[in-house]
This record gives sequence, C-alpha cells and structure tokens, in this order.
Amino acid sequence: MPDKRTIITIAGILFIAGFVSLFASGSPDGLEHTAGSLGLAAPERSWWQGLIPDYAVPGLGSSPLATSLAGLIGALLVYGLFAGAARRITKNFSSRLPVDKA
Repeated sequence: MPDKRTIITIAGILFIAGFVSLFASGSPDGLEHTAGSLGLAAPERSWWQGLIPDYAVPGLGSSPLATSLAGLIGALLVYGLFAGAARRITKNFSSRLPVDKA
C-alpha cells in the first residue's frame, strides 16, 4: 500500500491533469504552427490517429469533459509507465546487490 505522501501526490497530479487541462489553448503550439507555415505539416489523416487525438476522448466530441478525461487518462498512462519501469529497474538492481551472510 502506498504511503500517505504518495497518495496525496497522485491525487494532486490527477487534479491538475483533470482540471487545468480545461484551460489549455485550442490553438496549435509553436512547433505545429511553424511546420504548417513551412508546408511541413503532417497529412490530415494517417493510419495512426493516437489514443486521444487532439486532447479529447473519442466519442465525447470537444466538450470540457472530453478534455478533462484526456488529461486524466494521459496522466494515468504516464504514471503507469514510469511506475512499471521503476519497479522493474529496482527489482533488477536489488537482485544484483551482494547479500551479507553475517
């Protein structure tokens, strides 16, 4: 079971991801704008649209709920990937430590 500090941290991250994402700009970022103005933009349709294209959950349109859920899902996916990697790394590292037989 995670300690209280970890739970509070995760709750804070989920709050920020779910609430602050509602205030994200709908305009393209600088890199997308520059690529578009130079004619380097990706085609409108490709074989891979992403899990959460344009920061909205598919099927919910462009509602605030879709944006908030996209932020929550993204935060949970990133947390899961890093927690899994950390668990695997520490497991491999701890199995290589010498054991004191005294």
